[in-house]
Amino acid sequence: MANYTRSEVYDWDENGVKVYRPWDQRDSANLAFDYAVQDVWSLSLSWHYHTGWRTTLIDVDVEQEDGNIISVKPVVGPLFEARYPPYHRLDLRYQRRFMTRKRHELALFVEVTNLYNRRNIQSIADISVSLRSDGQATLNLRDEIWIAQISNFGFTWRF
Repeated sequence: MANYTRSEVYDWDENGVKVYRPWDQRDSANLAFDYAVQDVWSLSLSWHYHTGWRTTLIDVDVEQEDGNIISVKPVVGPLFEARYPPYHRLDLRYQRRFMTRKRHELALFVEVTNLYNRRNIQSIADISVSLRSDGQATLNLRDEIWIAQISNFGFTWRF
């Protein structure tokens, strides 16, 4: 199975200017592969991709006088005009089915979400400013990431 979507998510502000929404993801694609043998075991792979979510660029302006820092002010760029890096992940699921004497079905599975453990940025979690010895400011951004690699083991029992 494969699909692709191209979209745009925005509003118009009071001045008639297009303002993108933070969840705008222009391009999105999914690929899925399923392989099963005699309804006994199955292997599934699914890959998910979309362009990065929207963000607003932030910088810092340091005002100095005679080598002394007077103020540190944030400089905010246009609302949601920038993007985080693209989001993508690969998920894997292996399942084995067993039939009991009473015609019940027991299925054991192992699955791994984000198999290659990609750090997909969701948002900025923390912003701080540090001042270097030369008086220049450095903006420090700590990213909030989506789900890191998660492994699950489980079972289902149908009776």
